Amino acid sequence: MNMRKSVLVASLCAFAPLPSWAQSGDFAADHTALREALRPYQVSLTEALAAARSNAFELDEADTQLRQAEAQRDAVDGLFDPSLYGKTLWRQDRSETESAFAGRRRDAFQFELGTRKIFPTATAIEAKLVHDRSFVDYPPPVSGSFDVSTFQTANPAYTTELQVSLRQPLWRNWLGREFDLQRELASAGILPAKIQTDLARQLAQARTEQAYWDLAELEARQALIKELIAKSRRFADLMKERVRYGRADHVDVADADANVVRQEGALVDLVFTAQYVRRLLRFSMNPRQGLPEQIDGPAKVILADDALYHQPLPLPVSGAEEAYAYAISHRVDLRLLDAQREPLVAQLDLIQEQNRPDLGLFATLGTNGLETTFGKSLIDPINDGRHLTYTIGLDANIVFRQRQRKAQEQEIAAKLAALDVQRQKILSDIRQQIEYAWAAFAAARQKEAHAHRAIETLRAKREAEYRKFLQARSEEIVVLSYDMEVLSATGDLIAAAKLARDGEVRLRTALHGYPTE
Repeated sequence: MNMRKSVLVASLCAFAPLPSWAQSGDFAADHTALREALRPYQVSLTEALAAARSNAFELDEADTQLRQAEAQRDAVDGLFDPSLYGKTLWRQDRSETESAFAGRRRDAFQFELGTRKIFPTATAIEAKLVHDRSFVDYPPPVSGSFDVSTFQTANPAYTTELQVSLRQPLWRNWLGREFDLQRELASAGILPAKIQTDLARQLAQARTEQAYWDLAELEARQALIKELIAKSRRFADLMKERVRYGRADHVDVADADANVVRQEGALVDLVFTAQYVRRLLRFSMNPRQGLPEQIDGPAKVILADDALYHQPLPLPVSGAEEAYAYAISHRVDLRLLDAQREPLVAQLDLIQEQNRPDLGLFATLGTNGLETTFGKSLIDPINDGRHLTYTIGLDANIVFRQRQRKAQEQEIAAKLAALDVQRQKILSDIRQQIEYAWAAFAAARQKEAHAHRAIETLRAKREAEYRKFLQARSEEIVVLSYDMEVLSATGDLIAAAKLARDGEVRLRTALHGYPTE
């Protein structure tokens, strides 16, 4: 009922004129859009596969994984971004016993501002400015006691220091080896995510091609059975005429009528199945249509009349051994295993690198100065206390983690062995799939060729009988019987062609031989 309503609505939209009040404006635009939406559209296999590899839901999942992997890589790259830091400190000390020399309260304020930069060679450079201020609150002098203010004391005292330091690893992380391995590990998810995208495209196209050939077979069988019904009805009518002349009985008529009924029932089944497969094809081409009711609209995908017999996407191989070699070089899951293996090897190298002794060369160059409220330093009155400081040295840090290191290496070795086993299993499955699919495909091609020869033979016999009929040496019912034999052989051809198309789908799926772009 829904299908009839859809056809009725489409017919009304296509042929019914618009009223005058609906000739312009939004209503007319909506009507045009509705008419366009209801119009069936013909699609080729190439177009169907292009739509499938562009709209598959699995692409969204792979894209999400790709963005996560890129974010992890960017996080490692962030180690080389310069950093700016600052801190302040205020401290106050109170003496329990006041004295002229110790004071009754000490205040100290410090702020530090610096920047640090790490280079890909693991060279670290740091520059910072440190400023200190200290003040002592002395009690007022008592008559006859020692007056501290009579002396030139640094109160408050200011200390400013500018320092530049450099450190270069000499063993662990030499020239940034550890950074390179960390970046390789962080980037390890990028390639698998891209490969997952290719795998998603292969699977989506395999589903779409299978649905395409299923629909092509159903439409070919519908056209065949419609023609067969027309021939069978004519055959039943001729059989009724033969009854009137006493050349047949009513049992023959009943058999002819029953044959028509059976064929009409088969047509109903084919139409129903084709509706389901057509929606399946539409959904595999564009699963982003969303809810099922959006798929169940009146617009439908149609194929060319002879779509089943035209393969626009030939196989890239011509034999089983060639197919096996092609699969080894093109299977996406094998590339995925290789991509999963690389980060494990990098992780093993990183463990070895992190267990090396940490030996580094460092150097520091700085200037500092001490100023007082009197404008001169008590330490160096001529230079106001400013002087250069420098330091050069080596630092070393050795950590003994042999047991932990060995456990980590054994774990990675087990994962690598598991990948090797998985690879061998995939190769074994590929060989079995290809051998079976190629044998089935070759047999189907032979059946298809045999069906073509059978049809040619039957058509030649039918033409000979038809010439006899034109010469009044035969009857129409005999010609019809040959027509029905030709149609029956055409059914065998459809079945053989479908087997060949199914074999191509299995082979292309085993080879991962669908387009990637």
